[in-house]
Amino acid sequence: MKKIISASLLATTCLGLGARVAYADETNLTITNESAWELHIPMSQTLNQASSNIGELYISGSIEPLKEIAVEATHEGVFKRVDHTDVLAFSLLENATDFTGTTISEAGVSGEEKHPLTISIETADFNAAKAGTYQATLVFTATLQNVSSTK
Repeated sequence: MKKIISASLLATTCLGLGARVAYADETNLTITNESAWELHIPMSQTLNQASSNIGELYISGSIEPLKEIAVEATHEGVFKRVDHTDVLAFSLLENATDFTGTTISEAGVSGEEKHPLTISIETADFNAAKAGTYQATLVFTATLQNVSSTK
């Protein structure tokens, strides 16, 4: 009799385990890390020669794939003498070429792509300039955009 009850309990237990329903579902997790970057430009400074390296332009941070940062440099092209109408023409150069801007890719971010900038004034104009303080302003504008399809 004990064997029959034990076999009966064992059968009931096995059937009970088999009758349990397991249900599985999944949860998807996503992390979105937005582009975060900073434009580094040459600092304000006093120049004392016709051609002066003023520093580097670069981007640090991280941008999303298929994005790039377009940087534009604008200026009036002249130093203006303070409290006077005299001007002194100059060029903004990168590697002896006029610099108006650049595009920095995802790979160039984090300071890996640097653009050395120079202010160049014709030596004769620099030497002929009247005494006084001359000032100019460079404006750098940076925009995150989709990678250009024309590359």
